[in-house]
Amino acid sequence: MNQEHKLQALSVEYKVDFGNGKRKAKPKKPPKQKPTKLPRITRLLALAHHLQDLLNQGAVKDYADIAKLSGLSRSRVTQIMNLTLLAPQIQEKLFFPSNENQIKEQAFRRVLKWAVWQEQVKVWKDLKGTWE
Repeated sequence: MNQEHKLQALSVEYKVDFGNGKRKAKPKKPPKQKPTKLPRITRLLALAHHLQDLLNQGAVKDYADIAKLSGLSRSRVTQIMNLTLLAPQIQEKLFFPSNENQIKEQAFRRVLKWAVWQEQVKVWKDLKGTWE
C-alpha cells in the first residue's frame, strides 16, 4: 500500500513580554510577625482548666496526683487550680488579654482571697484602676 504522507505546516503563536529591559521587582513579603506571647497568668489559667477537665474525666485522682505527675508541689498545683475560682468576668479578661491587662500572678492572690465574685471584681478594679 502506498500511502502518501502529506506534511502540513504547523504554526504556534506565543505572546512574549520582553518589557522594556527592566526586571520587575518581586513583590515584597510582609515582615513575619512574632506570635504574641500570652501573659503567664493566661497560660496558667488555661492549664488550670485543662487540669480540671482531667479531674472531671477521672484521668487523675486529685491534686496530689497532678503534683506527682507534673513534678510541681501540691501547694503550687492548688495555686494554679484556684485560678478557676476567679469571677467569669475576670477570667474572660485573662483569656483575651490586652496591653493594659498585664497584672502579675501574685496580684491575683489578693483577688482570690474573696470567694464572692462581686468582691473579686471590686479588688480587680482596684488593681486595674478602672474596669473596661
